[in-house]
Amino acid sequence: MQFVSQQEDLCISCGLCCDGTLYQSVQLFEGDPGENLIALGAEISPLETVSEMQTVMKLGCAAHQDGCCQVYAHRPKHCQRFECRTLKAVASGTMSFSDAQTIISDTIAVCDALKKTAEDIDPALGDKSVQELMKLCHDTLTPETSVDQRVLYAPMLIEAAVLDQFKKKYFIHD
Repeated sequence: MQFVSQQEDLCISCGLCCDGTLYQSVQLFEGDPGENLIALGAEISPLETVSEMQTVMKLGCAAHQDGCCQVYAHRPKHCQRFECRTLKAVASGTMSFSDAQTIISDTIAVCDALKKTAEDIDPALGDKSVQELMKLCHDTLTPETSVDQRVLYAPMLIEAAVLDQFKKKYFIHD
């Protein structure tokens, strides 16, 4: 029973899938606590895909406050089923709980460094989420971007590249 509790503790304390660092949105299903999430300030909207109409909630989740999920016991079904690579490694015994905590702390430190670097470059970027900063790095800074702009944004691009590596190695499934 303690092992399950450790896994829950890991998830609750991490929140990288909740705060918009790993994903931009999560699909909601019938029976998910949409009204409760809206009451907390969640942005829920329809999304048309090739095969169906889905309801999605924009991440950072409004229920993820002060680094912790406020509705963990009643979170959406998709959130209940999601297990990142790190959680799966702990569950399978291939990674210790302590190592997982270190990976999470290191990843959060990279996110914080990305935010600080962005704000140092342009104070207007200080209000952007990690996901918005990553999008800025990937979409706006292209080969057509001027050399001056690339030099200005280079420190932010480095932090974004490191975060991408953390996400691929420790969190997101192929």
